[in-house]
Amino acid sequence: MAGTASLKEALIAHGVKAVDLDALEAFPAYRGLGVVERVYRAGLIPDAKLVEAFVDLGAVDATQEVLAGMPPPAALGAFTRALAERHRALPLRIDKRRLIVALLDPSDTTTLERLSFTCGLVVEPRSCRPRVLFEALAHAYDIAVVRPEPLFLETRKEESRKFTPVPALVAEPAPAPPGQWSDQFLPPPSTDAGVQAFSRVAAADQASPIARSIVEAADVAAGAGIEIDVDDAPRSLLASRAPRDLRPATTP
Repeated sequence: MAGTASLKEALIAHGVKAVDLDALEAFPAYRGLGVVERVYRAGLIPDAKLVEAFVDLGAVDATQEVLAGMPPPAALGAFTRALAERHRALPLRIDKRRLIVALLDPSDTTTLERLSFTCGLVVEPRSCRPRVLFEALAHAYDIAVVRPEPLFLETRKEESRKFTPVPALVAEPAPAPPGQWSDQFLPPPSTDAGVQAFSRVAAADQASPIARSIVEAADVAAGAGIEIDVDDAPRSLLASRAPRDLRPATTP
């Protein structure tokens, strides 16, 4: 059967993300476990998908055989409880000099060699849905049932929230003190730049009462089609708004 690299490729093809596989290898809670048990415990894909990945690699699915009933005592006696628990292996039957074994990871050649050396038989691996396999091991050898748990996915979500970049805040320019001009309100050059400048300042309410009066007069004049000399606007406006008896005398 294919090696570890091909197994990872098969898992990715059946829905496991490559980034999650890398994170699983470094996940401290699963230290010492094989890649298949890590994927199963983390709940990254359904256990049926795990079997499909092994079938794609050439394994035989023995899930239905495991569900059919307890293996015969002769087969179960080939492994001790510790050996079955350590390697997640359930002997199914003995066929001449071969021992048919349901494994969590039937592609693990190291496990196959150790099992064969221990029992003195040629071990022929079979694939099995993890949930079914662990329940059968619990019945046959009184081994604790292993089920998917949310620990890994919750840790991943917490890490993603922790390292999510916070958008940088754009500092707004400080407003000019009342009665002073501010560059942030100056318009681009145009034919009526003076009127636009006065209007921008008035809209921002940052100018003095006199400047706002100038703006009002400039806007009215602009609407009437009258040009106002901006430099002379303060004097002409003050003269027009002064009390009649205080206005400069005009010669008839």
